[in-house]
Amino acid sequence: MSSSSGRGGGGSRASQTASAVASAVMTSAMSAVTSVASSHGSSSSNSTSSSQGGSTTTGKTAKQKSRERMDNNMKGMWWLILAVIALLTLVRVVQMTREYYQRNKRIQALVANGGKFPEEQRKGGVAQLPTATVATWQTIGHLSKLPTWLSGLTVNDIIWTSLYIGMTIFVAFHGQMSSIKVWSKTTGLVVYAQFPLVFGLVGKNNVIHFLTGIGYEKLNYLHRMSGRTSLIFSWVHTIAMIKAGLKKGFFYANAHQVYLQWGWVALGAVTILTLHSFRPFRNMFYEMFYYGHIVMAALYLAGCWLHWDKQKDWIIAGIAVWAFDRVARLARLFVLNRLWVFPSRRVAQGLSPTTVDILDQDTVRVTCYRPDLKWSAGQHVYLMMPSISTLPFEAHPFTVQGTPVTEGPEAGKVSLLIRVRDGFTKRLLAKGHDSSKTAAYMEGPYGGSVDLRHNDTVVVVVGGSGVTYGLACLYSVLDAAKLNKSAVRKFNFVWMVRSRDHYQWIKKDLESHLVNVPEYLDITFNFHVTQYSPVEGTLLEKVATLTRIATSTQNEPAITGETSSSEGYNSSSPAESINEKEQDLDNKYRSDEGKDGLVHWHQGRANLVHVLQQAVEAAHGPVSVNVCGPSTLQNSVRKAVATASSPKQILANGQAPIEFHCENFGW
Repeated sequence: MSSSSGRGGGGSRASQTASAVASAVMTSAMSAVTSVASSHGSSSSNSTSSSQGGSTTTGKTAKQKSRERMDNNMKGMWWLILAVIALLTLVRVVQMTREYYQRNKRIQALVANGGKFPEEQRKGGVAQLPTATVATWQTIGHLSKLPTWLSGLTVNDIIWTSLYIGMTIFVAFHGQMSSIKVWSKTTGLVVYAQFPLVFGLVGKNNVIHFLTGIGYEKLNYLHRMSGRTSLIFSWVHTIAMIKAGLKKGFFYANAHQVYLQWGWVALGAVTILTLHSFRPFRNMFYEMFYYGHIVMAALYLAGCWLHWDKQKDWIIAGIAVWAFDRVARLARLFVLNRLWVFPSRRVAQGLSPTTVDILDQDTVRVTCYRPDLKWSAGQHVYLMMPSISTLPFEAHPFTVQGTPVTEGPEAGKVSLLIRVRDGFTKRLLAKGHDSSKTAAYMEGPYGGSVDLRHNDTVVVVVGGSGVTYGLACLYSVLDAAKLNKSAVRKFNFVWMVRSRDHYQWIKKDLESHLVNVPEYLDITFNFHVTQYSPVEGTLLEKVATLTRIATSTQNEPAITGETSSSEGYNSSSPAESINEKEQDLDNKYRSDEGKDGLVHWHQGRANLVHVLQQAVEAAHGPVSVNVCGPSTLQNSVRKAVATASSPKQILANGQAPIEFHCENFGW
């Protein structure tokens, strides 16, 4: 995935709370399944009676009982999975209800106070214990990560992985340890029972996402985890069967059997599938990974079907959920791009040709017009360009800039800011040099959306082309505020860029949105130039903070431009004089009407700990911290949030809680 997209790895307070509660419930549920399975095994045993000679007169044979135990264990595993999904759905409903209540309460107070938020007195004590508990869990479970060379998993990831693996081990071996022949079969059965989950989680349109609100890109971690669990159990099954077969000579005598040969095909396919899906390989050779994944998955399905066709129902279920996703994606593609419209009529239908603009040597902008595309902040679309892609149906995800435009000459406009890397994006850059227009198709939107409207303060930290995610967050708050549907009082936009020239990427779009901003909404832009250049460096040494103040008009309220310590930045006075070259550079960033919104320019990276601490201290309610950028930026923000969020201060004086959301910058 290219750098403009925001995928995977992060989560809102809702998903973090769900992780904490679901982890505890999953542990309890596993214990319950153990008890049920044990009691079932006991009752099955008691149902068998023997005659005086020791021969069985009633009941089931040992083989039948073993098979029944295996089936019950598989059913127990799926009941447990469904229980966790139901729990996550419940947590989502509760969270949405709570946020709706918080937002409406603050909006009512705003209206009652004449368009200004009333001062709220902070209160500590026992009443803050739930908030402090969630903050503690967020710090431990979501903000703490292993080093990148150890896969970079969070504690939440480790807990989920451990619980899932523990569940599959229990299902495979509970009551099946009488002989290696028995548990060698149950380990194979666990592999088959995971097919619906493995293939269900890979889809963009899956039931778990619809119920829980967790984006498919975050659920993809569970897809990889269940796939790797399948690999482990496949090898355990194979080694155990070989060992059991060698004792009786079965393996050598039956090596020519077709079902055994297909078993080896399936084992080889799942091994390659897993090994080439690790992040380093995926990042360096994504297209090879993508096409290899499709081929190996097909071989894996065929091999498993022909190896043990008695368990084909699990495979059919997996294929069914995968097919549902594909049909849904084709339907979205057909409707969104209005493929029934003749080429000569597409412009009249609002489907103007797609343009590719080169912004610099590493960044391009793709602009399409899709009147039927509606998305929320944080969501992304899949872009297909047959003339550029290796295969016609190849699709790549990118975060959409801003929010949908429904009126005016730009109605239906969809802008994608794309960082150039290898493969598709590199060919896209070359296409931009050759021609500014090309055929393109879009599919989406996908991914979990971010609702920031119930917060008092929002801090967005983005890097490079991750600014598309930040703009989507900002515009969603602005649009809601103009309709009196947002409780956000302060919005701090922090953007790390390599050059001030990058401001031109968003300047026109940003200015068009900074109109009729409600007076109660305080928006601050702090842009940090992280790379030194002779002209920019000289200017920024003389003017540590270059303040842009929007001129007050009747239609556009003034947005104050002083940099205050409450925003985590030290104010400084502009230099009294700068040379002519620097003055030209200064004028470059002013709009034609002299309005440039509110932009503070800084040399070097932001002191994120100080920014967040000051934001929390000045907040009257929940603080939302959102990040989209490279892994180094994500880790810096995680550490800053962990430092600024103090459960002790929440209990002592009612410190504002921090909700953290992270969008990955890459695949």
